Amino acid sequence: MPKTRCTVCESTLAVAVNDQLAAGKSVRSAAQMFGLSRSTLGRHAAHAAADRPAAATPTVFVDIQGRNRNAADATITALRSAGRLELIDSARISMLQTLADGVDADPMNASLWREYRAAETALREVTDDGNDELTEILGRLSTPMGDAEDRES
Repeated sequence: MPKTRCTVCESTLAVAVNDQLAAGKSVRSAAQMFGLSRSTLGRHAAHAAADRPAAATPTVFVDIQGRNRNAADATITALRSAGRLELIDSARISMLQTLADGVDADPMNASLWREYRAAETALREVTDDGNDELTEILGRLSTPMGDAEDRES
């Protein structure tokens, strides 16, 4: 059986009609608006809806921060104010914030808590006050090279 042609699809009004139907306009009011019969527009609406891709449900991200994220952000702010964080610490900061969000979302997950506490501790331990402690320790442990007689003179 050959497929019949839709007069609305073939008309110059097709785009405008489809837009009105997609916006939720009733078949009756759209038919009146465009001077079409309700039965013609009803048939068109039935197959046009099937041909139209389903509207994607928008993903909504709600930016609600829990207690742990707020605490992590306060710690980060305090460390920045004290000059203990720099741009190079961005990955550690991001990790702490992500883990804080995870703990807020799933407070019963012991593994997340463990990782969150470790990340927070690691971030607080970040410090570079200009003292190279490793160089100082190595300097104390190093013995000058040469004969003992040369050092005494």
